[in-house]
Amino acid sequence: MRYAILAAAVLAAACSSSNPDSNVQRLLDAHAPGLPLGGRVPQEAHARYELQVAPYEGYRAPKFQGPDGVRELVVQVDRAPGDGKSATVSPRARIQSVSLRSPNAAATARIDRKVREALGEPKVLCYTAAQGFRVETRYWPGDGGRGVLFLVFTDSLPSDIATYGMGWAIITFGAGPITSDHVKLEACP
Repeated sequence: MRYAILAAAVLAAACSSSNPDSNVQRLLDAHAPGLPLGGRVPQEAHARYELQVAPYEGYRAPKFQGPDGVRELVVQVDRAPGDGKSATVSPRARIQSVSLRSPNAAATARIDRKVREALGEPKVLCYTAAQGFRVETRYWPGDGGRGVLFLVFTDSLPSDIATYGMGWAIITFGAGPITSDHVKLEACP
């Protein structure tokens, strides 16, 4: 949960409204088809993924499991609901980005390889989170200023290792680059 809050802040900073290129959409479709970046969430996606309204994000599918072992789908929309008990997502909301969790280093490496084949080499930087653990960021820009972002947790708190192995990652399709506005970015050791 601690990572989710930190990652949400970093990902929100990396999200904007321009559309990604078709390579980014194809990479997303390989893991979670039917979620058009820049478009509205289709009705069939609600049933397929069992989407639940998620405050400050849009939708979340906590039971989602997809190719390469990815899980927990998050759909960030441009008109995200607040934290009210009866929060709803506007029917006009458009998908800004889609995030998935890679459960361990092996799955992260498989997905990384596929993204490199489609988009080339990423820009790699690191930051130290508030709890003292290091996070490696890998960003591949897309043609429309929207790309693919990996937040790789190279070390984790013991409570998270039980759920996710070392090297687990949050992978976001349709992300903008991370800036130093919210974290101190530096070269990775």
